[in-house]
Amino acid sequence: MTHSQVQNNKRLKVDLEQQDQGLHQCLGMNPSDQMPPTPLLGSSSHSPEMPQRESSRVPARQKRALVVVDVQNDFITGSLAVKDAETLVDPINALVRSGQFDVVVFSRDSHPKEHISFASTHPGQAAFTSIQLPNPVVSSTRNPGSSSPTVITQELWPDHCITGTPGWAFHPLLDTAAADIVVDKGQRKDLDSYSAFYKATDGDEESVLGKSLRDRGVAAVYSVGLAYDYCVGSTAIDAAREGFDSYLIDDLVKGVLPETCATMRTRLDAAGVVTLDHFGT
Repeated sequence: MTHSQVQNNKRLKVDLEQQDQGLHQCLGMNPSDQMPPTPLLGSSSHSPEMPQRESSRVPARQKRALVVVDVQNDFITGSLAVKDAETLVDPINALVRSGQFDVVVFSRDSHPKEHISFASTHPGQAAFTSIQLPNPVVSSTRNPGSSSPTVITQELWPDHCITGTPGWAFHPLLDTAAADIVVDKGQRKDLDSYSAFYKATDGDEESVLGKSLRDRGVAAVYSVGLAYDYCVGSTAIDAAREGFDSYLIDDLVKGVLPETCATMRTRLDAAGVVTLDHFGT
């Protein structure tokens, strides 16, 4: 190798080192730090592809919203307690505090007395059964041009989450201080609602939560909480219907019954919701 070639190689090495230092500075890293790995969202089968580099810019990730569904006393220690639900509080708090989400949403059932979903509202009917009722909703904006069924199947539950009662309150250890949005659902006496996106299970109204998230630039929604086979699953499905990339974090949910959990899993898959074993970075 000639003296000129040696000098050229040295100059090339210096140029590459300067570029590398510049990229470290762009990322807020020390020159001695190793470059970070590509973020992984849960299991590898659902991890996004490595983005192609455009020039020397580092691409920004999409904005994320975390929706914490119905972590309320009645669903943990009260009239409609879900088995092992209390074990979710600490890991959900950790996720809320992780800084991985641009918007944090908490939803809660907020029922009036004599709500349509209470078995006590229907004389002679028992909790954990279902009945057929006239559908008070005429049409649905989620299916423009089509009519909702004239009769609906209404699941019946013990009285729960009556607004202002201790059972309605969030679990006392749940960290709601970081909430950007709190959604109260099920407030109409004659309409039931599982999803945080709609006031009614088959609502004809615009989704207030959907609009709020879009206004904030959110592209991806991650759902956790209680219960998997009803409110969490319905929230994740409606997030997909609203046009968001919808994810459900499987180790941060609990369900009511194995049979209804299996049914919900089929619905989630059909709606295009991605189920993550866990949320990882």
